[in-house]
Amino acid sequence: MDQSEVILMQKRMKWSGILIFCTFIAGNGYAQNPVGIFENHADVGDVSTPGNVTYNTDTGLYSIDASGATIGRQTFTDEFHFVYKEMRGNFAIECRPSALNGGRVGLMIRQDLSPGSPHVSFLRESGGAVFPTFRTLPNGATVSDGDPEDLFAGFDGSMRLERHGGCVSYHTLGENGEWIYLQDENIVLQDPILVGLAASAEDDSQLRLFDVDNVRIEDFPFSADRTIVLNDTPTGSPQTARVTVTVDAAVPITGIVDEIIPTYSIVSDLTISQGEIKEIFDNWYSWSFVDFSGQAILTYRVRLEGPSPYIFDGLISNNVLSGLTAGDSVVPETLDFSPRESFVIHPQIPALIEAEWGTLKGDTSAFGLQFNSLTRYGLAVQAVKNEFPDPLEATLEFKLNVLEGGKYYFFARTRGDDPNSDSFYIGFDDLYATDDYAFAIANDKYYSTRWYEEYDPNGRFWNRTGVKRAFALSAGEHTLLISPREDSAQIDWFVITSDPNIDIYNFMVGERTCHISRDLPDLETGLPDTVSVQLNLFVIPGKNPNIEVEEIVPKNWAIENVQAGAGNVTVDGNQLFWTVPTAQSDATMTYELIPNEEAEFGIFMGYMYDQTYYFGELISGDYYTPAVIPFKTLLAPIPVGTDIVLLQAENPHAYSGDMVVKPDVGLFSQLYVESISDGRNGAELNENEISFQLDFEQAGTYYIFFSARADSDQEDSFFIGFDEIAADDAYAFSVPKDPSYFPREWVETIVEGQDFWVTTGEPRPYELTAGLHTLRLHAREPHAKIDWLAITTDPTLRLYRVHEPGEEVAVNDYMLY
Repeated sequence: MDQSEVILMQKRMKWSGILIFCTFIAGNGYAQNPVGIFENHADVGDVSTPGNVTYNTDTGLYSIDASGATIGRQTFTDEFHFVYKEMRGNFAIECRPSALNGGRVGLMIRQDLSPGSPHVSFLRESGGAVFPTFRTLPNGATVSDGDPEDLFAGFDGSMRLERHGGCVSYHTLGENGEWIYLQDENIVLQDPILVGLAASAEDDSQLRLFDVDNVRIEDFPFSADRTIVLNDTPTGSPQTARVTVTVDAAVPITGIVDEIIPTYSIVSDLTISQGEIKEIFDNWYSWSFVDFSGQAILTYRVRLEGPSPYIFDGLISNNVLSGLTAGDSVVPETLDFSPRESFVIHPQIPALIEAEWGTLKGDTSAFGLQFNSLTRYGLAVQAVKNEFPDPLEATLEFKLNVLEGGKYYFFARTRGDDPNSDSFYIGFDDLYATDDYAFAIANDKYYSTRWYEEYDPNGRFWNRTGVKRAFALSAGEHTLLISPREDSAQIDWFVITSDPNIDIYNFMVGERTCHISRDLPDLETGLPDTVSVQLNLFVIPGKNPNIEVEEIVPKNWAIENVQAGAGNVTVDGNQLFWTVPTAQSDATMTYELIPNEEAEFGIFMGYMYDQTYYFGELISGDYYTPAVIPFKTLLAPIPVGTDIVLLQAENPHAYSGDMVVKPDVGLFSQLYVESISDGRNGAELNENEISFQLDFEQAGTYYIFFSARADSDQEDSFFIGFDEIAADDAYAFSVPKDPSYFPREWVETIVEGQDFWVTTGEPRPYELTAGLHTLRLHAREPHAKIDWLAITTDPTLRLYRVHEPGEEVAVNDYMLY
């Protein structure tokens, strides 16, 4: 499964915003000066000495002379020599670069020849270290730090960039001639773009020498591009647009294009010229082709509703290559810092603040912006420079109005790309360049969320203790200060809250003017005669949001004695609807539940929606009774044929040991199973297991995929097997380390002679006879979590298109031309 599709599914399941892509117009009409397979070469930026390139037709060697200060290191512009050609669509470019006497050289995909143009580059320096480098906004910040994992100084092999629409992936050539994937970055460039070789002396006083050979460009036959044409709209009316998605296939392909429209927006007049299209989720359309070649067009009108910017997403796949849709993807096109005067800190409402809402003070070149499709509003703030002797020389400031004094905590969504780009200085009201003010972030090249924690006084600030740092803030005005510590560190948003127990991995992102929680009594055993429930609504003064609350109680309970301190309540079966127009102050709603003869304990579900500020959240607090949730075991064996068979972990035929059922209202089943203790006793298994009795209709090869998650690499594995199982790597499999949701993955084939987590990426085959077999899932590490398992005969399934029982699926078909 492509990482981009996984991320999109995660964001759908968390009800967050969807991807943002920026539109950049490529320049045309460059003077032609062909060399080798390239059309031109030129200096970019203000270089002291003109560069040049020669090409040896016998050896295929490009010899480049280049000066220039840098390609984006601690600056917003580039200075280098560029050998390039104009291209469209999807492709790969590869080369073997050598920096002979310093500097950096490698591959580049670039929008245009302006010094601040967006680009994605893969550069190598003379010592052999390689640097994934990218700038995603015109004149924005550039990430240019660090070796990818497992590539050390001395690398002298070939490198490769692959463009799949709005996604560019980095690869290096392995010892056996295979391309090894390193990472990918989302950057939407407008066709045509410039593709080629880039070299910078990294010192503009020098003219340095570079050799590049093994240069090759490979065209991919399948691409998708989007254009957005805004309509003239009266002031004060919702903006409307006409959107066109164009698919080009040079050879017959069977593929899918997903078009994902901004949340809250309204689609009309949707038509296609080829293929079939269905709405599979709200504002998510799946457009499929079988043996298609040529050009196909999807068009629709859209009324843009909700908070700006408006974000269009897209996925493309032909079952071999996959990526993101290129072209226009965001309205408006220009994204920049948008400072706000102040932020209210309410004791009961977590305050989410986007980093780009801060005010730059001092050296304003110390921070820049990165566009990233994985962020809520499309922007993240990046440290462009390293630390200052006095952090107050360059800060990003946020004025805070704290309504009630007390202890407050801080967590943030951040990204670091290596150990030299993984920290900021952060403080309330004052700031110093010491460990007491240093905030360590993850450096795994992905955005992740973590608390500001205390650190071990015997170590450095990155030796975190797991104890959340409490900041004592008095009521009144305060200033949050952020200053660079290491360049290329990024911060998307942060939260200030009085609640240190928030689930930060499932925290819903959006501007918050209100918050709602639920109080349930502590019920352990036995159904009481009455259950009293209270919903608590908190509102920031002066915001006056229009609020809708939906509360769903377990079935077979009668709802009585409903009382609301504000607004109106209606009851429909096991649902309550509470509306509070222009809410001006905190309020409560209480009700009682009376069980009938068929009543059982269960999940309370609820959702609050702020119609004014377009924000929704699940009701926090208690949501399940009783505290201990029982397994519901099956009796009859489950028949297995050629169709997919999905097995809910909480409904096995048998269970034993420390395997427990836990609730999660974000899951369709609302329950999952967690291993509480280690599944091994030395080399032997203990009793921590769930199992399923399966009746296979015919012999054959079967495969297993699953939905599971882990919070760390110390709790990310199970054992699995049919009939037999042992505490051996041959039976082990890893689950994804993603604390925010339950990803889907295959149980994969282990590379021979390697540890179980080193896999081929292919589904693990199980050869089974017809008849009864027992599928056994056994704990390996404590706190690994699993939602469900599935059995299939098809190892080519796209896992995120498999629908769970009870999952609502729209099936709206549209007429073809």
